[in-house]
Amino acid sequence: MNIRQTFFIFSLLFAPSAQLISSEAQEQKAVINEIDTFITQIHNQLSGIEKIIRSLHITIVKEKRFTPTRRQHIQAFFSQLLQLIEAVKKEHFRSADIEGCQMLVEFNNHLITLIEKHRRTKFKQVHEFDITAFLQSLEQKRSLNGAEIFKKFQRSWILLSRLEKEGLGLTRLNRMARWLDEKIIAPSQRYSIPSRAMQLVAIPALSYYFWYRMHLPTYILPDGTTVEAPGDGLPGEAWKFDKTLSHALGPQSPILHHGGAFLINGVLQEFYNKLKPQIEKKLSVWLNKAKGGSYMKEADRLEDKAQKVRFSDIHGHEEIKRYFQFLVDYLKDSETHDRQGIRPSRGILCIGDTRTGKTFCVEAFFEEIRQMQLSTGQLDKYTLWKPSVLEIQVYGMTKILQAAKAKAPCILFIDEIDLLELQRRGENRTLSEFLTAMGDTVNSEDSKRQVFVIAATNCPETLDKALRQPGRFGKELRFEYPNYKDRLHFITAKVSEFILPDQKDQFNLEKLAHYTHNKSYESMNLVIKDAMLKAKIDNNGELTQQHLEQALEENIFHIIPSHAKDIPLHEQQILAAHFAGQAVALALLESNLKLAKVTIKQVMTELTEKMMGSHLWDASHKEQQRFEYGKLFTYHEKDSIDMQTYQEKINLIKLHVAGFVAEELLLGSCGYSCHAENDHLIALSIAKSLTFKGIDEAKLPKHMVKAYYDEAAALKETCTQEMRALLSKHKQALEVIAQILLEKETIDYEQIKEVLVS
Repeated sequence: MNIRQTFFIFSLLFAPSAQLISSEAQEQKAVINEIDTFITQIHNQLSGIEKIIRSLHITIVKEKRFTPTRRQHIQAFFSQLLQLIEAVKKEHFRSADIEGCQMLVEFNNHLITLIEKHRRTKFKQVHEFDITAFLQSLEQKRSLNGAEIFKKFQRSWILLSRLEKEGLGLTRLNRMARWLDEKIIAPSQRYSIPSRAMQLVAIPALSYYFWYRMHLPTYILPDGTTVEAPGDGLPGEAWKFDKTLSHALGPQSPILHHGGAFLINGVLQEFYNKLKPQIEKKLSVWLNKAKGGSYMKEADRLEDKAQKVRFSDIHGHEEIKRYFQFLVDYLKDSETHDRQGIRPSRGILCIGDTRTGKTFCVEAFFEEIRQMQLSTGQLDKYTLWKPSVLEIQVYGMTKILQAAKAKAPCILFIDEIDLLELQRRGENRTLSEFLTAMGDTVNSEDSKRQVFVIAATNCPETLDKALRQPGRFGKELRFEYPNYKDRLHFITAKVSEFILPDQKDQFNLEKLAHYTHNKSYESMNLVIKDAMLKAKIDNNGELTQQHLEQALEENIFHIIPSHAKDIPLHEQQILAAHFAGQAVALALLESNLKLAKVTIKQVMTELTEKMMGSHLWDASHKEQQRFEYGKLFTYHEKDSIDMQTYQEKINLIKLHVAGFVAEELLLGSCGYSCHAENDHLIALSIAKSLTFKGIDEAKLPKHMVKAYYDEAAALKETCTQEMRALLSKHKQALEVIAQILLEKETIDYEQIKEVLVS
């Protein structure tokens, strides 16, 4: 529908004297369809406004320059607007009448104008949406006809489009700088145009200068004699030298002219190359500031003004933060502490699994030192030096520590120190240098020229024992994955950045905290970011619990959303029966292990790390399975250390045989093809741990080993019979859950509980 048609239709329908009169019913239906299309477009415009509001909210929450009080006022303002939009959407206003269309168009126009006004003033003064004033202004505009309403609708689209473009606060200068960077600067840098242009300009210019100097101008006097005149007003002595040089080189030597030009150009190029990094840095800072928006962070990073991490930004690790805070207090007045004999170890080893926050805490420690010095006005500036493993291998630890002494006071941080292979085997020069130089460095008595050596590793067992002794790495700080309380605090803080305060009740964040046991903060952050991306795609940027759970399934449980294989129905039924049996068993058994989700989709498996080329002498020639079909996901209500009672182990045996029992009950027989090896081996292994009572079978006589094996097999069979009786009692619920698994492929505990209760 073009603009002319729309004007005609609205003039026909909504003009004061117009009446909807048509000779044919088909024409009336076409007109009504056009009106319905227009009302749908108005609602789409309203959805676009809602998307802008949510986007602005996220940007403002992350903006550090807003005070907490001001941010709270802005959030309340956005919350009011979203509630109004939700109320308008529920009313629908789908009827093709003048009042409904005018009300929606005026509402959209008022919203956009209000948001633009606040954005332009950077939300310095937040004024709420005055509903009474809006309705009064609407009463005064009752006389508008269809054409005027459509004009307002078009104006609202223009304002909304401008708001979308400038929503990040981009000025005309910012947009111009971005266009310049994209169209001119980036292509010229890609092909090294600036340096080549400098050479093309410099060499001819210098060549011409040499030519000019070696061909001094001559003048013909009135009597016909020719004389050479001093060039460019040079003093006499300088002109004599210039003339002498000209005669020495000779005007017949163009090679010398160009050679001199190349020589001077080379000197200038060398000088330029030394200044080039500084010039490029300054230009990059200026360009990023000119581009504005998110590029301001890059400009701050280049100027070393980027937001630094502090202890307050670290979730958990309270004991480690307390120790680092003591070190900050020690460095504030180290001489007094040394005199009292309170000297901490200057060699610190950070130990923990990958992504547990070792490097993060060291950077926060250094920033706390920097802030301490700024507050006390100390002149000594501690430097944080992070030499790579390659640098240490090339230059040796002795030179590295000597350089650290020269930079003292200094904090030397060696990440992934296990890559240096500091073990006693063969002739290990690196270990020898490390032990000798480390002792001399960290045991220095000079309070003002101290060097702290901090190292981090995931594999402390690969370090020589002598390194982990007092006088070297005398202090060990152990990092672990966050506990339930810290996970819940972190997830709540991160999700709050993407939702309004009054939306918190719509989320079950405790579930996410339970399901992310033994996961790092980085993994949880990935889940929230991925959920936000899904929200942007699906629902105008509104984050929901469903988005979080979808991201959790993909990034924590590693469930593959879709696969290319068209699995036959009978195989799907085997998977559904097997995992329905395990899910029902875990839901019915009184166990400390709780059911989270169950799926029959593809799930990525954990691959065991192998040495390169080990497959060449592996006799089994068995490749690792990269994914498997179906899995049961569980969690503990509290942080578990895997201590189990006798009854807990019995329940685990029942859980691992429940899948085969369910196949027999639902399908009539069991082919032991679904996770057979894993489930049977785990069940038998648990039964053996109960019958052998923790004794190593290699230390027992053969007849006792056989007796214990027979007892374990009998125990496993007893558990199988008990599970058959339990599932038979709940066969109807088992069938329903298996059918739901066939349809939805993934279900959680709440759905299984509903079936069992009903």
